[in-house]
Amino acid sequence: MLKELLEFLYPHLKEFVLQNYVSRWQDLQFKKCLENFHHKTILSCVDFTENYTMKIQNKVQSMHWHNFQVTILVLISYQPSFIPHDLTNLDYGLIKEVHYIILDDISHDTLFVQHVFMFHWSHLQNQGCTPSNHIVWSDGCLGKFKSARAWYFLSQYPNLTSSTN
Repeated sequence: MLKELLEFLYPHLKEFVLQNYVSRWQDLQFKKCLENFHHKTILSCVDFTENYTMKIQNKVQSMHWHNFQVTILVLISYQPSFIPHDLTNLDYGLIKEVHYIILDDISHDTLFVQHVFMFHWSHLQNQGCTPSNHIVWSDGCLGKFKSARAWYFLSQYPNLTSSTN
């Protein structure tokens, strides 16, 4: 039994070691980024969750094969907070905000992500925060975060947000 398990796992061992290395490296880079970003910078982690299926508990028989699905986008943002310990030692702390955006469209497209970033920018402005730099972390797929349309939006994002000041 143990021998069969080892024979099964052996071909996948290289993939596991590589994935473990990459995830540890990404975690280290994220921690360095959190420790060393400037006071005019926002850091965001964004990703979609799996589609969530809702079933009606007390349904009529005709609703037996009908389920509702929603998409949940999680956006976690870190922004500096000015914390004066005393007049000679001025320091910045971090404020962490978690935003859950729930949508009944399950397409997970880049246009929705763009809308969420613009909504997040409006939220920051309402708080009196106007960052000059926005660092975005995501491991999403090509269709959501890493397509040509998403890269173009991110390249234009500072211009789009500065016009709303």
